[in-house]
Amino acid sequence: MTEKNKRMCVYGGKKVKKSIVSLLVSVVLAFSCVVCFAEENMPAQPETESPSVIMIEQNTGRVLYSKNADEKVYPASTTKILTALVALEKGNLDDVITVKASTVNSIEAGSSTMGLLAGEQLTFKDLVYSMMIYSANDAAAVIADYIAGSIEGFAQMMNTRAKELGATNSNFVNPHGLHDDNHYTTARDMAVIARYAMTNPVFADIVKTPMYRMPPTNKYTTERIMPTTNHLISRYRNSNYFYNGATGIKTGYTEKAKNCLVASATKNNTSVITAVMNVTNAGTKSLYSFSDTISLFNYAFDNFAYSTIAKAGDIVSEVNVKYAKGKDYTILTTGDDVFALLPKNYKKEDITTQVTINEKIKAPVAKGEKLGTITYSYNDEVIASCDLVSQNDVKKSILSLIGSGVKAVVCSWWFIIIVLLIAGIYIYLLILRRINRRRRRSKLRMEQKRHMENINIRRF
Repeated sequence: MTEKNKRMCVYGGKKVKKSIVSLLVSVVLAFSCVVCFAEENMPAQPETESPSVIMIEQNTGRVLYSKNADEKVYPASTTKILTALVALEKGNLDDVITVKASTVNSIEAGSSTMGLLAGEQLTFKDLVYSMMIYSANDAAAVIADYIAGSIEGFAQMMNTRAKELGATNSNFVNPHGLHDDNHYTTARDMAVIARYAMTNPVFADIVKTPMYRMPPTNKYTTERIMPTTNHLISRYRNSNYFYNGATGIKTGYTEKAKNCLVASATKNNTSVITAVMNVTNAGTKSLYSFSDTISLFNYAFDNFAYSTIAKAGDIVSEVNVKYAKGKDYTILTTGDDVFALLPKNYKKEDITTQVTINEKIKAPVAKGEKLGTITYSYNDEVIASCDLVSQNDVKKSILSLIGSGVKAVVCSWWFIIIVLLIAGIYIYLLILRRINRRRRRSKLRMEQKRHMENINIRRF
């Protein structure tokens, strides 16, 4: 299965209309773990310590697991996912930036930094890598100032970009995530932002890097080694949480945000993104943000897989074609292979389809021309859709087109009015002609009568 095919034929996150009973059930499930598949067809769900968590399939955005995903939470350094996305879209990796004293002095003392010094010169690339791998707050502030001229200006850019991506329940006031009561998000919004960010190849390459070696600068004569804070992609700090297949993304922690982790992983052509927020580790040796994430990864890869639910060229329907020469129909087939992420124990009979065909299909029709769509649903959720295309060419019949045109003219209201008008005039003329004939005959009889009377008078 290619990524192209997935993007062409797989769409998710749209739900078909449900019955009132289904709606009531969904309300009940909102207070517990909710997934997008019917419970009776699902394997046992993982238990998570996080009070707010979500897992989505990266390619389609379909939710595979959710718990309180729309609750307001503080993102801490997972904020830097959006910071990096905006920065990479606006900046140039090769630019050399000079650090301002006011910028580095604005960072809260004791927070995570890379030790930037006023007047230090380094590349934009160095800053982005250090921010995302080592979680350097000073690097985030310098990036914001470089892109927008101020922290406030950059925060406006962040909020605009977040809303464009569909993260509508968030508000960002800084680029690093240091606590502010007005700096908040949700697990769902962070997953949405991360999903898009992972489509940026530079971003995806950065967040899977286990260690970055910072070259010497005008203020540091030796390189600085910066290991990732994400144990999923490195055994450097805690090998217990290394996950084979993890591809990123970003950790976060503040006293009020607690432990946060937005992560991604890929196995067997399936990619998922998780957002585990507001996790407390106090009094334990476990890092629940990582253990929860690993449980979610295992749940996805052990129980879900892409399945082929239709092949390119599968016959779906037959449709009439107007003005066709010869046969007046064509066969509709699927335009490409159709894949969908489904439970490994799914039953094919549980997949339903809905066919939508274009109105007024007219010749000529080219082979492969799109004439409709087919939508596939599993347990009342749309899981995939694909174009329906013509199996063959259909040529136009000129005689049929002329005949149809004549029929259209004859059946038109203006033609009927003209015909009725002409008929009315014709009938009027006939009546007038008959009246004139009667008058002429009457006049002739009168003249004949007077003539006979004159003859009789002369005789006598």
